[in-house]
Order: sequence, then structure tokens, then C-alpha cells
Amino acid sequence: MDMGKTSCESIQRHLDSFVSGEVSAETREQVSRHLGDCPDCSAYVATLSKVRQSLRRAVEQEPVPQRLEARVRDRIRSHESKRSGIFAWAPAFGLAAAVLLVLLGGWHGWNATEKSTHLDQASQERYIDSLLARLATVFQVGLGDHLHCAHFREFPQDTPSLEEMTTKMEAEYATLIPAVRDQIPTGHHIALAHQCTYRGRRFVHMITRGNRQLLSIVITRKQAGESFTSASLTAIKNAAGVSLYGSTADQFEIAGFEAGDHLAFIVSDMGREENLQWAVSLAPSVHRFLAAMQG
Repeated sequence: MDMGKTSCESIQRHLDSFVSGEVSAETREQVSRHLGDCPDCSAYVATLSKVRQSLRRAVEQEPVPQRLEARVRDRIRSHESKRSGIFAWAPAFGLAAAVLLVLLGGWHGWNATEKSTHLDQASQERYIDSLLARLATVFQVGLGDHLHCAHFREFPQDTPSLEEMTTKMEAEYATLIPAVRDQIPTGHHIALAHQCTYRGRRFVHMITRGNRQLLSIVITRKQAGESFTSASLTAIKNAAGVSLYGSTADQFEIAGFEAGDHLAFIVSDMGREENLQWAVSLAPSVHRFLAAMQG
């Protein structure tokens, strides 16, 4: 295929296959080049990818009718140079949103009478367990709280003020937010900072949002035998004297480190290198804060 300087409309015909990894190397290179120059198509691909991730998680976690995924896939691929039927009303870059409506309509319509609030929570826990099973025990601590408290959360439209978030911290952690806010990823803001409990364990948790990504700073006190070194893990980076350890589960990247009697984690849905980059930026400040607490 020789797309040359093709229009967005021509590129869109290949995006579903591009996201699925079903295009030739030449096509992938040319589509990637176009995405690098076109913010609209790039945003479209990001949305389409999230729709696919939602579909994949639903199919993995619940007994979805076998034809549902195929039907959604067929409708995506039917978007060629001319849209018709249910997608006739969709704007040029609204296809992924329209597909999501089809997915949610089919999913909830099929399962509305059986999918209780309790089952929703149970499904979330099964999904969390499926990811934690891939990790060394010490990494499970940070990823579990991120998934429970950030990944499945509906954030308020109005971000709480610094003062509101600070009041949700115990006195010893009250200055954590200002200690790290200048090191959070570019384009992100602190969406939530609080103390929470998950699976009987207490956490200090800061969540940043931006660029359609989530990043968590998760802190907890060590329990007996918990250490990256005792788990025979090897540090992947040194950040101003702080040894960072890393792991991956599905689309989630985890970087962890120790500070006295605390474990701390930087967890995100960014790529491995980007997550590590921000861990390098954040770890020294968090480490200093925790070390100062212990005197």
C-alpha cells in the first residue's frame, strides 16, 4: 500500500486493523507516520484502543455472549469510506464512541438482570487477582491498591482543592502533596490524595491524571518479611541513591522502592520507560519525606 500524503479519511480505513496488529509492516510504518503528524487521528486511535481494552476485560471477566465481540469488531471494520446504519450519525472521529455505545448497550442489555453491584465488585476483584498472580508478592501490594482505588474509580468532575485533600491525610503525611507535586508528570494534575484501606491494609495514595493516563503514588508500611531484596529482585535503576525495582502486569507498569519501614510504588498505565522516568523524578522526594518521618 502506498498511502503517500493521504487524507485522514483514507487512513481511518486501516485504523482498526492497525490497532489489532493485523497490518503489514509497511502499512504500520505509514500509518504511524501519519499519526505522528495528525493529533486528531492519534486521539482517535487512543480512544479506539481503550474501547478494545474495555471489551477485552469484559470478555475475560464475564460470560459474554460469544457473538458480541465479533459483532462489535464487524461494525468497526464496516467503517470504510462511507458510513451507514448505526454509525451514520457518528462524526469523523466519533466512531470509537459509537462502538462503545454498541458494546455497552449489548453488554448491559444481555446481563442487566444478573449483574448486581456485588457481582460488579466481585468481577473487579477477579480481574485484580488475575493480574496480581503474575507478580512477585511485594509488587502485588502497590498494584492492588492502584487498581482498586484508581483504575475502577469514578473521579469527581471538580478536583478537590489541596486543602481538602490534605485534611484527608493523617498529620504525619499532611505535607506529602506539596512535597511531590512539582515532580508529577507533565500535563498531569493531582486528582485525588487520601488514605485508604484495601484488603485490610492501610495506604497513603496520591493519584494524578492527564493525557488520558493515570499514575499512582502508593505508600504503605512494611509487613513482616516484605522487601524487594528479600524477594531476590534486582534493582533496575538508581534515582539519586534510591534503588528502583520494576515489574509489569498487562498494561500496568510498577516501579517500587523502600524507605525505612515503608514501601512506595509508582504505578501507571504509561509505557515502561515513561513510568520509570517519572519514578526516577518522584522517588527521591518521596524517599526524603518518608525518611524525615522516621527522624
